[in-house]
Amino acid sequence: MGKIAPILIVLIAIAVITGSVYGQDLNEPDNEIGDATEITFNQTVSSYITPEGDVDNYKFYVVSSGIMQIELDNVPSDMRARIDLWSKNFNWITRKDATNAGDTVTFRKDIGGPGWYYVAISDLEGKAHAAEYSFEFTFEPAMDLNELNSVIGDATEIEFNQTVHGYICPARDVDYYKFYVDSSGIMQIKLDNVPSDMRTRIDLWSKNGNWITRKDATNAGDTVTFRKDIGGPGWYYVAISDLEGKAHAAEYSFEFTFEPAMDLNELNSVIGDATEIEFNQTVHGYICPARDVDYYKFYVDSSGIMQIKLDNVPSDMRTRIDLWSKNGNWITRKDATNAGDTVTFEKDIGGPGWYYIAISDLDNKAHSEGYTFRAILT
Repeated sequence: MGKIAPILIVLIAIAVITGSVYGQDLNEPDNEIGDATEITFNQTVSSYITPEGDVDNYKFYVVSSGIMQIELDNVPSDMRARIDLWSKNFNWITRKDATNAGDTVTFRKDIGGPGWYYVAISDLEGKAHAAEYSFEFTFEPAMDLNELNSVIGDATEIEFNQTVHGYICPARDVDYYKFYVDSSGIMQIKLDNVPSDMRTRIDLWSKNGNWITRKDATNAGDTVTFRKDIGGPGWYYVAISDLEGKAHAAEYSFEFTFEPAMDLNELNSVIGDATEIEFNQTVHGYICPARDVDYYKFYVDSSGIMQIKLDNVPSDMRTRIDLWSKNGNWITRKDATNAGDTVTFEKDIGGPGWYYIAISDLDNKAHSEGYTFRAILT
């Protein structure tokens, strides 16, 4: 025992000296990702890089996507800091290195949740330091209640006259939405609440999953109004994204409306599906979506003079009326001179047999207002 006591005194003295020189890292052991020290948001974390080659691993849990920030603002003067980030699957994502020893390092990165993420602090040159480092750890959540909706198959269902809220986070996120229409009509999305640095893109897909068209904002922060005629019934899909692939901790929102063109005669867009009508009947219809054509057929027992009087027309519709014979041969047509004009179409026809007429917009526009006409045979 007499020889052991001096040895213990020496070891204790070395430990005290080492502790005073290098500091005491209360988070150790945390040199491996599996031993990472758990940290929370809005926490100031302090520790030491010692001995040489030391790496301090930390882990944190996020319940949603968002933007993480580590500000390493207290650094030993001879320490050139490195910050690494790993995903919840232990896949390395990215890193930020100080330019010079002693530099403050601000590391800001969008991440997708929920799940665990991991950061590591180290000296880029593998040095040990007696002085501690410290960093502020913050997180701006992008709590999107519609997630996961980043692929078209997981699109979030929305209703008409609904205000929809969402976040584009992490980077290159796309938010998909789906809606059902009972009829043709005109859809409008007004995206009027947008992060100031977000340049919005809106895409539209058909009920068959075919891409139709898109609308892009001219500048970041712009309101985008996307108006498009669509044909129903069926499901349609829209996608909201940032044209430049950025992530945002601020939300976007849009108003979603639909003006139905409830044409009870549809489907009658080809001559083989023409709707049968009677003489002296008032017929109601809609030209929607764009390039729609409405076909009608009527039977005559004898020759005579047919008159089609189209007396109720949308103000921006320039009407065309076409006539086909009982043999399916095109006979003639009558076009309105101006949009909104009443059109009266007269033609002598020979019977007996079926005849066909088609109503369309000469400029191929879509209309959420209906037209009406009557067919008379003299």
